[in-house]
Amino acid sequence: PFPKDEIEKLKTATENDGELSALKSHIHHGWKNLNRKLLSGEMKIYYGLRDELFEQGGIIFYNGKIIIPTASRKLMVGYIHRQAHLGITKTVARIRSIMYWPRMEKDIIDIIERCATCQTYQRKNVKEPMILSKTPYFPFQFIGMDIGEYRGKIFLVIEDYYSRWLDLIPLRGKTANEVIDKLKVVFSTHGTPENVRCDNNPFSSKEFINFAKSWGFTVTTSSPLYSKSNGLSEKGVGIAKNLIKKSIHSGTDFYQALQEYRATPLTRLQYSPSQLLMGRIIRTRVPVSLDILMPKTPPENIRIKMEEEKKKTKENYDKSARQRKDFTVGQPISIYWQDHWKEGTVIEVLPEPRSYLVRDVNGAEYRRNSSHLRERKVEQPSSPCHQPVSPPTRTMGSPREPPSRKPATEPRRLSYSHSPLLDQPGTDPGPQTQANPRVSEARPDSRETPKKSRYGRTIKQPKRLTYAEF
Repeated sequence: PFPKDEIEKLKTATENDGELSALKSHIHHGWKNLNRKLLSGEMKIYYGLRDELFEQGGIIFYNGKIIIPTASRKLMVGYIHRQAHLGITKTVARIRSIMYWPRMEKDIIDIIERCATCQTYQRKNVKEPMILSKTPYFPFQFIGMDIGEYRGKIFLVIEDYYSRWLDLIPLRGKTANEVIDKLKVVFSTHGTPENVRCDNNPFSSKEFINFAKSWGFTVTTSSPLYSKSNGLSEKGVGIAKNLIKKSIHSGTDFYQALQEYRATPLTRLQYSPSQLLMGRIIRTRVPVSLDILMPKTPPENIRIKMEEEKKKTKENYDKSARQRKDFTVGQPISIYWQDHWKEGTVIEVLPEPRSYLVRDVNGAEYRRNSSHLRERKVEQPSSPCHQPVSPPTRTMGSPREPPSRKPATEPRRLSYSHSPLLDQPGTDPGPQTQANPRVSEARPDSRETPKKSRYGRTIKQPKRLTYAEF
């Protein structure tokens, strides 16, 4: 239950709130002489709700919900939110059911988005729109590489971005020199590529960088823990592993299986990797006519078909993707780490797409893709989400003094039972009198001047309940 002493603090905050003090005056004295166009701030909103407003025990209600003064809004949101740290939608629904203030949803969202606990355990990022790679003009212009393992065997997978030609080369280890020796053989056969896309180790080593400079190609490494940035190579590793598994299970030769893959037409392009790379279908054990094996240059529009295929893939992928803003140096962020998010800061924007160098709170630096990063809204020092409820500081006015003018009759004590925040054990709400939530505008007392009918008889006016008698 809401602490009893907090109710008193809420009353005090209502008295010290200039907007609500004026609102209380309008509730008691009526809105008739007010011009809505001349009202400013929240009072203009309250004017439209005037028939649903009433004051009770020093607290103002709208349709049975407590109107929270400005100084207490963060406190109230924090008190409710920290109980279970529910999401924005549920927290807004919960607070709306018992409280009210103008533009409350915006205030609630701002407070929850800065909650450190919620930012630490929020869900993973929604995927971003696909970035299409440049379509090559010739075979082995761009290639992707990755190192795979299966049953203790290490192999280098190379896939050509133009022809989808797949190479699988056994390795004795994962050292840079071992990889360089194998690549020299491949490049001497198919030519030196312009760009190699690969993971970081061992392709980011000093030896491999020097090899790239001496052979005249550039290296683009993918972000750690984000294999999609080198998707073609990752797919090639998966294809190679499947071929190995099925060859072992069926007792067939793996290299014959790889040969069949290279001779099989690609989806939508109707040309096999061997046709796109060599201009011919390679001969396998499968019987085939001589005409089919004769060299044939692929049509000139093959590159257009490749681009159309990419656009269709991107269109389908982007249906559930959402574009996010780029991060800047020095920006506070959250870094996804295993099953939660931890605090960090962007220290460098890297040249690779959506790639950043970040530093966590312990001083460790990482390279991460934007899919593992999220904007972190810094929690304000006075945020109540992780602090015990404390009395709001009195910042305005002085202790309440008794009013100089008292009503003609003793004010009626009303029940707080309709409000969950005011119905507390140990309180004395007085007689259980039902309060009417709908309050009409105050009318002038016309009983002083008796009205007469056209026949001269005095008309007895009905007695109306006024705020002076309330």
